[in-house]
Amino acid sequence: MGFVLLRFKTMEDEFARGGKAVAALRTTIAATRTSQPKVWIGLTGMPVIEYDEMQASQADMFWTNFLSLIGVVLLFVAGYGGGRHALLANCVLLVGTAWTFAFATLAIGHLNILSAAFAVILIGLGIDFGIHYVASYLRLRKLGHDCKSALIITAADVGPGIVTGGVTAAAAFFMAGLTEFTGVRELGIISGGGILLCVLATVVVLPPLILLSDEKRPVLDLPEILPAARWFKISLQRPRLVMALGLAVTALIAAGLWHLRYDHNLLNLQARHVESVDIERDIFTSSDESVWFAVSTCNTREELRAKKAKLEALPSVAKTEEIASLLPPSSPAKQRSIAIIHDKLARLRGRESLALTSPDDGTDFDAKDSRPPGLAPLLALLNYADPAPPVPQDIPRELTDRFVGKTGKHLLRVYATGNIWEMDKLARFVADVEGVDPQITGSPVQTFYASRHMQKSYILAGVYSLLAVFGLLLVDFGTIRHSLLAMVPLALGFVQMCGIIGWLGIPFNPANLIALPLILGIGAHDGVPLVHEYRRQRGRFKLSDSTAVAVILTSTTTMASFGSMIL
Repeated sequence: MGFVLLRFKTMEDEFARGGKAVAALRTTIAATRTSQPKVWIGLTGMPVIEYDEMQASQADMFWTNFLSLIGVVLLFVAGYGGGRHALLANCVLLVGTAWTFAFATLAIGHLNILSAAFAVILIGLGIDFGIHYVASYLRLRKLGHDCKSALIITAADVGPGIVTGGVTAAAAFFMAGLTEFTGVRELGIISGGGILLCVLATVVVLPPLILLSDEKRPVLDLPEILPAARWFKISLQRPRLVMALGLAVTALIAAGLWHLRYDHNLLNLQARHVESVDIERDIFTSSDESVWFAVSTCNTREELRAKKAKLEALPSVAKTEEIASLLPPSSPAKQRSIAIIHDKLARLRGRESLALTSPDDGTDFDAKDSRPPGLAPLLALLNYADPAPPVPQDIPRELTDRFVGKTGKHLLRVYATGNIWEMDKLARFVADVEGVDPQITGSPVQTFYASRHMQKSYILAGVYSLLAVFGLLLVDFGTIRHSLLAMVPLALGFVQMCGIIGWLGIPFNPANLIALPLILGIGAHDGVPLVHEYRRQRGRFKLSDSTAVAVILTSTTTMASFGSMIL
């Protein structure tokens, strides 16, 4: 297996770095495969994998957003028995999403491969506010209120819960903005701002739309809400029994927490049957070669040779590449010897001319036939010899451009032993080479620290989000008891989620660990409206159909939205 190393010339106006270069190379490879069918050529490497990842992400995001929106509409129709209010709520959701695009442009100015998923997040979470608003409005209309009074009472009844749910969810995302990893930080800022804009669209845009749609419609034309409260009758009649069973089931599921693990391998996140990814896997499984290398810079050739010797002695280093060894070491004494030899060879050229001239008639003999044996090679060598020591400029530019910088610094490539996509091998390689050169860089080193920072950022975002959510609930409810009560669904749901993925053997990874701050905002959506309804009542708590349907729909629409990513 042979390798041809290329360096892309990137353009500032490219959305995906190196996209034009990758497209041009693949066109050339396709033509070569046609003309030379027996020759196999593949294209891989970090820039190519990143480009393919971005292309796949763009295509997947379109279909994910489309399917999640369709799923949300269908669930809304099923929950409220009609399509008109579902369309109104989803129109408001689209308004909030459009505002978020404007916010992202002003606040960040671009999207990355993580923040590009904000639309799916808004579809799953932003619709929740419209669900609660429509549920309360339809309940009041069935109780005999006209359109305007129903809207006013709805604003008073569920408005605080909508604002609290939106602010807590947004706070959970904004906490990600405090982390160091750029991708996570930008996703948190954009998604948090988008949640607040969806809340604003719900309380500002949705009521006028409902008024225009329903003001002249009789109550009989309004859809009937599913009688969902009766489904939870046993929970209200036997609360201690249900709670005990729930805790027992949670404890059994929680045993899966022991099987949780984190997968740093970014290759495992790539789409299947992507050529660049398949080639990268084949390289690691079928050969000892790698297209990944760390980069060390040296001021002098002597420094490079010393560093090269230390690096090649490391067990985690397979080989190194440089061009300094192509230039033999020199010294003043050696240079004086070379100059003497060159001077003597130069004098031979003049003596050859005298030796081959006839003293009788002045006729020159044929030098080719008459020169003494052994003189010809020396004279030929003289034509090419240069007493000055070789310098990098004597090496082909294709090599010096790769290994010698404009300031004269030398580059040393360091290749790892084994598959460094695996974190344990990558960590050992990075630790070893940094022991020789603390300033070493390159794709393996950058990937190691990026993966570690991303994992740390998600965990910190989760901790910050938990503190922010509890603080906001405490401000809203005013008591620790009710604040903790609203977080019960969050706590149980989080433990069960982690336990289930542990039992299923699904690892956390740099893509799905975003669930850590997400689940905090989502869990608060389920608990807050129930506690608000409990505080509005007197005596024994009674669950209304509108609240039951709203809680069910907020969960199922979120499941439909995020579940569409499976495709």
